[in-house]
Amino acid sequence: MLLTKATRDLATRQVEGIPGNPTSGNPFGADVQKRILNSTVKISGTGWDTSSSFSGSAVIYKVDATYAYVLSAAHNIMVWANIEQKPDDWKKYIDGDNSHNGFVKNVKISYGKGNMTFNLATGESAAEIFSVEVPEVNHDCRTDNCLYDLIAIKSKNNALRTYAKEYVFGKRTYEQIATAVAAEATQVKQSFAAFLNPKKYFFVQLGYGDIE
Repeated sequence: MLLTKATRDLATRQVEGIPGNPTSGNPFGADVQKRILNSTVKISGTGWDTSSSFSGSAVIYKVDATYAYVLSAAHNIMVWANIEQKPDDWKKYIDGDNSHNGFVKNVKISYGKGNMTFNLATGESAAEIFSVEVPEVNHDCRTDNCLYDLIAIKSKNNALRTYAKEYVFGKRTYEQIATAVAAEATQVKQSFAAFLNPKKYFFVQLGYGDIE
């Protein structure tokens, strides 16, 4: 599904190997492995230049009664728009202008059927994007092209929300999901150094590359 054999490494083997088998590189149980894989989605569509196409990767990180929340990289908007420098006006590319549709209108979120594995493409399901937010960089990073390489994507698509609730968050209630996500976010903010400690966190690399 996610990466070719040539680019597999420790970060991919953590969800590729036999569930619960440290020898294979996968410390997770089958249920956790499946939910990690199911969280990975593909964002794709027509580029800023309508003669071009775009494909990138993202991950579902939260869902509630209104939105499915998807995290991706800000540089994906730059790739989509075929620009090399961070734009002064992200909104132009996100929402469009008088002569172009924006990222929100041209790109959709594709996801699986709850049974994602490596080298398996997404299904036909594609959800429209409602909004995209790019975090501001509030410090001097000593380069004009510095950016906080994240975007937060929201979708109101009911089918995507149902998929996320069932196959990513294990049918937990919206209240349980919100509590768990908030607690994790608070821990990371307050103890960000611990987030870099591989003894406490697993770093898993997922994304849509070439399908074998």
